[in-house]
Amino acid sequence: MQTPLHAAGSPLCIASGDIEIRHLSMFHAVAQSGSFTRAAQRLHITQPALSRCIAQLERRLGVRLLDRTTHGVQLTPSGIEFLPYCRNALLSFSEAVTSVRGDATLRVGFTWSAALELTPLIIREFERLHPGVEVEPRKCDDSYAGLIDGRTHIAFLRGGRGHPALESTILFEERRVAALHPTHPLADRHSLSLDDIKSDPLVVNTVSGVTTPDLWPDSEGSRATVRTHNLEEWLEAIALGRGIGVTAESTSRLYVHPGIKYIRLIDAQTIPVVVAWPSARPHPLAKSFVQTSIRLAESRQADRHF
Repeated sequence: MQTPLHAAGSPLCIASGDIEIRHLSMFHAVAQSGSFTRAAQRLHITQPALSRCIAQLERRLGVRLLDRTTHGVQLTPSGIEFLPYCRNALLSFSEAVTSVRGDATLRVGFTWSAALELTPLIIREFERLHPGVEVEPRKCDDSYAGLIDGRTHIAFLRGGRGHPALESTILFEERRVAALHPTHPLADRHSLSLDDIKSDPLVVNTVSGVTTPDLWPDSEGSRATVRTHNLEEWLEAIALGRGIGVTAESTSRLYVHPGIKYIRLIDAQTIPVVVAWPSARPHPLAKSFVQTSIRLAESRQADRHF
C-alpha cells in the first residue's frame, strides 16, 4: 500500500525541496487534459520533455502519479490525492507573483445567480475602493462554489449548509417559489402551500440546489425525487414534466423558461444568501470584500427584491 502523501515521513515531506514549479505545472496540465499530447501542446513543449519532467517528479516523490492507458492518462490514487495540493500551490504562487508586482486578483465564486442584482454593485464598489485589484467572478457547480479546493477566495452561497473550514455571514433572505410545467393542474394558481405540492415528484439539484424533501418534515423519506446535477438539468426536468421544483424567488426573474411556470409559496422557509470565505488563511482582501457586501446589502434591504 502506498504511503499517504501528507503522512509524516512520507516521500513528499522528504523530497519537497527538490520539487519545482515546473513539475507542478506540467503534472497539473496532464491531469487536467487527460493526455500527454494535449498537455504538451498547451504548454508549448515536446512530449518527450513533458514525460521526462513527470517521471522526475514521480521519482522525487517516490510514488506513481499517472498511469497511461489505451484511452489516455489516468490518475493513480496518489495522483488523485496530490492534485488539489498541486492546484493550491500553483494558485498561491500566482497570487504571490501578482502581489509583489503591485496588482492582485480576488476570485469570487457563485453557483448560479450569486447575490442577484447586488453582485455587480458589490464588485464595482469594491474595485473602486481598491484600485489595481481585479475581481474575477467564477461560476462553480459545486456546493461551496470552489472555496474548498481553492478555486475561489470568497463566494456567494445559498442555503443554510455550513462547512467546518468556512466562515460566513448572511446578506439577505429570499422567498421560495414552486416551479411547475404550465400544464400542471395547479399552474393557474396565484400562490401555493407546501401541502399543495407534497405528492408530486420533487426535482432536486443535488450539487447546488436549495431544496430537498426535508422541506416537508412529514415525508419520512417516501417522497419520489428526480435527481439532477446543475441548474440547467433541473430546469429541463421540470420543463419535461418529470416533477415540480422549489427554488429561490430570484430564479423566476433570472431563468425565464417557456416550459416552466413559477408560483409563490406562502408557507415555505426563506433561503439565506451568504458570503463565505475560508477560516484558515483567508485572502488579505476577503474581510474588506465582506464588509462591502454587507454594507450594500443593508442599503438595499428595503428593496422588494431582497
